[in-house]
Amino acid sequence: MLDAYVTIPSLNFRIWRREESSTMPYAHVHADIEVNYFQAGHLSYMLSGRKVVPVPGSTLIFWAGVPHQSIEASRDLRGIWMTLPLPWLLRRQSLSRLQARLLSGAPILLSPQSDFARLMPRWALDYPHTGSADFEAMCLEIESAFLRLGAHFPQSDPAGITTGDALIHRTCDLMATRYHEDLSAESIAATLGVHPKYLLSRFRKVAGVSLWTYLTQLRVAHAQRLLLQSDAKVLDVAFGCGFQSNSAFYAAFKKLTGQTPVEYRKARKAG
Repeated sequence: MLDAYVTIPSLNFRIWRREESSTMPYAHVHADIEVNYFQAGHLSYMLSGRKVVPVPGSTLIFWAGVPHQSIEASRDLRGIWMTLPLPWLLRRQSLSRLQARLLSGAPILLSPQSDFARLMPRWALDYPHTGSADFEAMCLEIESAFLRLGAHFPQSDPAGITTGDALIHRTCDLMATRYHEDLSAESIAATLGVHPKYLLSRFRKVAGVSLWTYLTQLRVAHAQRLLLQSDAKVLDVAFGCGFQSNSAFYAAFKKLTGQTPVEYRKARKAG
């Protein structure tokens, strides 16, 4: 079970080969979209109360802002990993359904017939050649693959995502749809039919992070989306994402992104 987590800096845009069977002693988070293509072997994860066991040939896509931990790996594990900065995905309004799915903490597991399974081995070859025509083509292919996924991603995943801890799964799903409300441990627990103290304890043990930290990360991620996709005032973004004051919003946003909301919007739109 997860009982701790660590925050690491954003990995930004990276592609690398994974050929080791090590697992993570603790869950960790980083502000990126992670794409893992499994060429061979076995690796299982815990993600927001869900146990995910991808089959060889499948591709796992998830928001790494939720605590995640690899818990089992076979010696013959071989794959290709990619990370993309979250703003890269959030600034594309045509991917709103895909954004909502990933920011809910729910992973997407694609079959071996997906664009990602077909193209990631080539992307791993093209990635080191920055500035080349192959690198430029790779960037266009990555964007096209996400656009197609956003338009057609499956409503149900292939075998590989199991229930894990049902209570935490339900808690994450509830917060994903009601993060903008004035939630309390009592209101969440009442909806789920459990005692608040049990919920808080169970959530921390399974998810590796407190319920409030998880909820804050969720709210800040959605605030990032609104700051990039709309011209809404910062105060309206704060209240629209469930923060009860502008000062609380600024403090949480800067802690998780390293910038104030105004700085973030200006820098990302300019970039």
